[in-house]
Amino acid sequence: MFKIAFMRAYYADDPYQASMPPLGIGYLIAHAKQRLAGIDVAYCRTVEEALEYQPDLLAISSATENFLDARRNAASIKAELGIPVVGGGMHLTALPRNLPPEFDVGAYGEGELTFSELVQLYMANRQPSANDFNKIDGLIFRQGDGVALSARRAEIKNLDELPYPDRDAMGDQWLKPSWQQVHMISSRGCPYDCAFCSSSKHWKGVRYFSEEYTAREIEYLRGKYNPQEVYFFDDLMVANKRRFKRLCETFRERGTHKGVVFRTYARVDLIDDELADLFEEYNFKYIDFGFESNNTECLEYYNKRLASPEINQRAIDILRPRRISVGANLILGAPPETREMAMESYDFIERNADCIERFSCGLLLALPGTEVWEQAMRRGLVSEEMDWSILGFNSVPDSKKNFADYPMMCEGMTREELFKVYLMFKEQMQRINQEGEKRYWFEQYSQKAQQANTLGRELAALRGSRLVRVALWLRGLKRRLFGGGDGGSIRRDS
Repeated sequence: MFKIAFMRAYYADDPYQASMPPLGIGYLIAHAKQRLAGIDVAYCRTVEEALEYQPDLLAISSATENFLDARRNAASIKAELGIPVVGGGMHLTALPRNLPPEFDVGAYGEGELTFSELVQLYMANRQPSANDFNKIDGLIFRQGDGVALSARRAEIKNLDELPYPDRDAMGDQWLKPSWQQVHMISSRGCPYDCAFCSSSKHWKGVRYFSEEYTAREIEYLRGKYNPQEVYFFDDLMVANKRRFKRLCETFRERGTHKGVVFRTYARVDLIDDELADLFEEYNFKYIDFGFESNNTECLEYYNKRLASPEINQRAIDILRPRRISVGANLILGAPPETREMAMESYDFIERNADCIERFSCGLLLALPGTEVWEQAMRRGLVSEEMDWSILGFNSVPDSKKNFADYPMMCEGMTREELFKVYLMFKEQMQRINQEGEKRYWFEQYSQKAQQANTLGRELAALRGSRLVRVALWLRGLKRRLFGGGDGGSIRRDS
């Protein structure tokens, strides 16, 4: 067997990063298993787990802020086992020529076909050449003294050809247990181009899994894990309203939505009564918004077209009477932002705390592949040789030491002022989330109590029915013939 160890570099102490298994790796594992015979895979959380597994190949994925950890992990395992290391993830896709010496080869772009073909190459040739790598689309490799790229991999036209991501291969030691929540995607890509996001540059358009495929995956997840909630992790599931309506119609025909609730992301400018009615009818109980700011100038900087403070409020007002739980995400530190502008966002959250139950607020990060990154490069705030861990400020403990290294884009506040405002929002975030968590568990308790009361009433109503009387008479007859137990032997004196 050819053994492949998968790893993802992440901050284990960051609740968000450690909450759910990475679907990208799940797709790679499932696709490789489908296409290749004679492989064995393991998802390893630590270097020690990988060394104990003794793989023939290490595949490690990383976001930008975790890239140094990915390099350290790769170096440790490579030094011990002498095996080839494959790198992947958004960082290498955004900066493919940033391939570090610890990685033998990297993948950029959509990875399923690229990775399966690469594994097949390694299975046939343990020491492939640059010429071998160049024959596989989507690879980053060394050629001479430099780094070369093979042709970009064409994106998969029919996403339904992909198997469901292999969640079981990544174990169950995640903060969100599968009985409570599982996540999935029904599309790849986003039609918008927000300044802080690289999705539109990475995916080059939006592609959708078919409505039937999506419904079948939900049914598969419900049959396997019986989750209370299915979380759609799409960049923007409702971007195409006609497609979303077709999906809801498929749910209605198949009954996919009954007995489960859904969570997804939406944009404020897409919310209207028609969409809100669909959310309510098809159990989209939790809707999360990237509000980013409630100040017009900041929204313009983020390239949030068609968004405004008025439209932010309208979206919440449409959802409020339907008792749909809202999640809010904000970004602090846009170049023009002043303390007064930031307070417009703070007050917006306070005014709507009755239906905002999940709240996240982070500092603006100049991530590779984004418009913000290009601006930060021109200002000399970042470079391709920088310490990538300083871009993980939102995932590490809040301290002035960490904040001192943060590449600050904001020009409307001093570093000291921005840090104070950030801490104020962090306190608001903790308070809002604690209240939201209380409401969530109270609602869960109320639902269970209601179900128990309903079942009790149904049993009470049945006691007097003819069917129940016949069943009780048959049970009594059985006891007289076979003894007091449910399945005892025939009595000797009968």
